[in-house]
Amino acid sequence: MKKPFAEKFRPEKLEDFIGQKHLIGENAPIKKFIEQKHIQSMIFWGNPGTGKTTLARIISKEMNMLFTEISATNSGAKELKDIVKKASLSKNILLFVDEIHRFNKLQQDILLPSIEKGDLVMIGATTENPAFSVNKAILSRCLVFHFEPLSSEEIFEGLKKIKEKENLKTSTETLKKISFFCGGDFRKALNYLEAIEVTGEDAFEEFKSNPVYDKHSDEHFNHASALQKSLRGSDADAAIYYIAKMLEAGEDPEFIARRMFVCAAEDIGNEDPFATVLAAAVLYAVKNLGLPEARIHLAQLAIYLAKAEKSNETIVSIDNAINDIRNGLIFDVPDHLKDTHYKDADKISGAKGYIYSHSNPFEKQEFLPKQLKNKRYVKHSEITNLSKEIEEKIMNKLKTLDGERINLEDLSISLNIEKWKMKKALRYLIKSGKIKITRDWILHIKK
Repeated sequence: MKKPFAEKFRPEKLEDFIGQKHLIGENAPIKKFIEQKHIQSMIFWGNPGTGKTTLARIISKEMNMLFTEISATNSGAKELKDIVKKASLSKNILLFVDEIHRFNKLQQDILLPSIEKGDLVMIGATTENPAFSVNKAILSRCLVFHFEPLSSEEIFEGLKKIKEKENLKTSTETLKKISFFCGGDFRKALNYLEAIEVTGEDAFEEFKSNPVYDKHSDEHFNHASALQKSLRGSDADAAIYYIAKMLEAGEDPEFIARRMFVCAAEDIGNEDPFATVLAAAVLYAVKNLGLPEARIHLAQLAIYLAKAEKSNETIVSIDNAINDIRNGLIFDVPDHLKDTHYKDADKISGAKGYIYSHSNPFEKQEFLPKQLKNKRYVKHSEITNLSKEIEEKIMNKLKTLDGERINLEDLSISLNIEKWKMKKALRYLIKSGKIKITRDWILHIKK
């Protein structure tokens, strides 16, 4: 039986390895390790088909080490003890542990002493985030390197070299389609290539349509950005279009839902707090339903967010405060706000003088440190420019209402301008000195 393409065309040299330039490119860490003949235990974390096993094999070959491969799911104590014994004698074994996140305590306890003494170099591979899935004792003894999904360009170049070297009959156009449809997984790409060499392209339904875009390229970020900017700009049609395009490109619907969850707080916030509630509900629905039904919930949320009143008050306020902290505006908590729930708090920390706000709501007291007195982080986000056309349209209407009580909703309807935009426009006109509106909403045009 012939070797599968995934094994037959596995790279054996670093210069033939595909992708992961942040690890093996010029001045990258693993490239430096090999050049300096230095090796230590590592964890390779990334999606299937991104080169974790292959790179471990190449490292062992470049370092003249004996490559030993096990799986955490089926390696027993006896096998591990035999490996440890050989390692203590040769001190030249590179142990590759697949699915290291499945290691149990017994397996770990057998290997840890050898790893610590340097008798054994271990490279673990996992598709799970090691911060949450790998035992802390192992994690603290290993460097963690993240393997990124391969771009369609990287996969295409790899397939093209194989086609030319082996004189394969699969067309270049089909190689491009494989590069898009394999989802950044080079092993899957090789499996497709092997099958198509036998059956031809027409046997696979997915290759009969053109790919939308490569979700592992910059287009992933470009479309996510276009979606949020469309929602922020209140264009429901554009938002729906980008969601449809992202889904057809194979984007994770949870990613789309999470992006809109962020948008609900960042671009709408307390102008419409229900936006965040709905976004949370849609994310829950997407997780539990999946496609194709989840597309309906994504569309529902996108339409709601696009039509909702907008404000960036929340993100601006917290980012301004964080910026102040990072720039050295770090001051002690005022004495009257310090914790008093322990004996002699007033003597130890000086905590005294707090006025209970529920009982004395009109009693004035300062809550910010005295160095930040009158500092305002939370304020309306204002527009910085009003086009001449829009300003004239609004002012012409307002001039007919000079001296009268105005109604924001009626004004918005009559001018066909969304209410939240109308509010911002009125604040802009007030700030620029063109109108005045009293507390009881009486309008005065300034001459």
